Amino acid sequence: MTRQFKRIWEVPGISKVLTDSSTSQPPEIIENELGDELDITGLSSINWFFGSGAGIRFASGEVKALPGGQINQEEGGYTVSDGKGNLLFYTDGINIFNRNHEVMEAGLFGAQSSATSAVVAVQPGTSLYWVFTVDENVGSKGMNYSIVDMNQNEGLGTVTEKNINLLPASNATEKIGMVQHQNGVDWWIVTHGFNNNNFYAYLLTKDGLNMNPVVSSAGIVYDYVTDKTGFIKDNFAQNRLAVSTYGGGGKAKVELFDFDNATGIISNPVDTGVYVNPYSIEFSPNDAYLYVGETPYAKNTWDKIYIYDIQAATLNTYWERTEDSTTPFHFGMQVAPDGKIYVSFNWQIALGVINNPNDPALSFIEFTPPMLTGPSRTGLPYYPKAYIDVSIWGEKPPNNTDSALFNIAFVDPNGDDLTAEVGRINRPFATFSEATDAVSEGGTVMVMPGVYTNHLQLNKQVNYHFLEGAKIEKTGLCIWCREDNLDIEITGRGEFISTNADYGYNRNKAIRIYPVTNTKIKIEAKKITGIQNAQYTSGSNGILAVKNAELTVSVLNNADTRNSGYDSVAGLMLKNCFLNNCEIVPMIGVNHIHVEDCWQIRYGQWAVGLNLYQQGRGSIVNSRIIVKNSEVLMVDQANWAVSTWGNTTGSKIYLINNKFKCYNSTDTIVIGAWRGMSFEYYFQDNITNVMVGHHHFQPVVNKARNEGFRYDPDLMVTPEFETFLFNKNF
Repeated sequence: MTRQFKRIWEVPGISKVLTDSSTSQPPEIIENELGDELDITGLSSINWFFGSGAGIRFASGEVKALPGGQINQEEGGYTVSDGKGNLLFYTDGINIFNRNHEVMEAGLFGAQSSATSAVVAVQPGTSLYWVFTVDENVGSKGMNYSIVDMNQNEGLGTVTEKNINLLPASNATEKIGMVQHQNGVDWWIVTHGFNNNNFYAYLLTKDGLNMNPVVSSAGIVYDYVTDKTGFIKDNFAQNRLAVSTYGGGGKAKVELFDFDNATGIISNPVDTGVYVNPYSIEFSPNDAYLYVGETPYAKNTWDKIYIYDIQAATLNTYWERTEDSTTPFHFGMQVAPDGKIYVSFNWQIALGVINNPNDPALSFIEFTPPMLTGPSRTGLPYYPKAYIDVSIWGEKPPNNTDSALFNIAFVDPNGDDLTAEVGRINRPFATFSEATDAVSEGGTVMVMPGVYTNHLQLNKQVNYHFLEGAKIEKTGLCIWCREDNLDIEITGRGEFISTNADYGYNRNKAIRIYPVTNTKIKIEAKKITGIQNAQYTSGSNGILAVKNAELTVSVLNNADTRNSGYDSVAGLMLKNCFLNNCEIVPMIGVNHIHVEDCWQIRYGQWAVGLNLYQQGRGSIVNSRIIVKNSEVLMVDQANWAVSTWGNTTGSKIYLINNKFKCYNSTDTIVIGAWRGMSFEYYFQDNITNVMVGHHHFQPVVNKARNEGFRYDPDLMVTPEFETFLFNKNF
């Protein structure tokens, strides 16, 4: 079985388990129906090549000039970058250039004067990138596609199919856009026909392109040649489309449509007002406003930007050129990863910028740094909104919605709490506490790479995302929580290292959840040195879920103090984790533990994997523990995989589809239960190369071999397990 990492937080049923400790079923984790095909990284809009050798890059909170671009394009194009911001290739719709700025392929059927010219979508779950091109309004080539396979030519890519026609020139326009399907994986490629009012929505899935588009008839009929010119843009909610028509015969229009991203149907046209040759269009990140760029096709006229208030249905002038121009500039607009809208003016060496599109009261800056490496022309690269977010380093923030841009705080080891601002990656905070205080409930704190020596206290309904390379390393606790009624997610590839973490009860751990009521903490991480879910106060019932992490030292799940009546419950879930000589210890009271898809290695004499430990006069009572689809490697003499000690009244253990491998079989056992224990074991489809029970323990467990344990002295640990053990940089 190939091991796959899944970033999924579906944990239904756990609240029932915690509030009803008499249930016979342990908590289950349900996987997303998309499974491994869900593209969690996607592409990004970090690198832009456009104009005549112009380029910019959005990284580390700055917009920088990007040299090397070979594009010489009057209007549209597309730059393809991976989810980490690495350049893959770029195109002007005529030529495709690889990341080394070499021509990959020439002669595509886009055009110099096509508003969009090309868009690119990756076929889900493959290395195939579909390049869709549209010819200019007077062209003869129509709408076509070509395919780039990025697995070929040593990762530089090769065009494997070229200029396959989808729509003839007689029924094609310059307008083409992309919208992500409701499932978050597939893509709609949307264009408009000619001599009709038809939209064509083609669906790209893991199986390829559906050649039978969804056809919707809505809005005005295009029957004049300049009706072909304009843009199709989706909003951030991906449920509306804006379409501009440069126009002729009195049909200069900008229309809004509803878009059903589950079916591809386009409906309910809204005329946004009266224009003279509208061209570029763009939504604000909060979807409240539509910006419209107008360039009259005549001399001695002024360029304008209008702003259309979508809810109020009002149109107003936002900016206009204040001097006569004998040559109209004709410009493009595109929202960027920093949440700003950039504007290109023909033959200029800098871009204009709308700094805060969500606030129409703020002014437009006509020219802003950086200086470009070549002049811009009348267009900018096109990007669908699914590729545009505030994570300008490439990773998409969790819970990203159209309002998330303005409820995210950034933390950086070199930040400054005094000058920091919410939503500004170039104005990060230095401490977790200040960043948490700065965002509203439901917001996100984005943790930049670096080593942090201040702890993270979870005391507010705020989520956290740790980028690769972000690490809390300090003496004592790295993360702790003692607040009730929270439901917090910590995602990403953070490392939480307590430099004096130790094994014992109440010893130092990297993460500790103190007694809480109705609090759930979900952690995705790269490495954690020790965890304690300490629900030892009467009535507490905290849940801790951990996935995708390497765990060291020990995981303690302490449900109650001695003689308090055992009315507290500690819920623990471990999913897809590597337990590197790390034991799991439920201690006292009602413990619900679910371990699934995990790997564990234990070494050192008398080392125990799952150690159900009675502390003093306490008991582990009415608990439900499941270990499923996991593998345990026991290295030394007298290692035990599962052991029960003390009073375990009313508790049950489920072992399902696990492998137990031992390198030293001397006095080594899979199940150890001291005489007098009342734990009930349930076995199904387990395999081991050593004895299940032992003569010092209850004889009842010896029959386990016939009730779900298969004895195989030549058992081999799966190759994926071995790789996982010895390659920690998974």
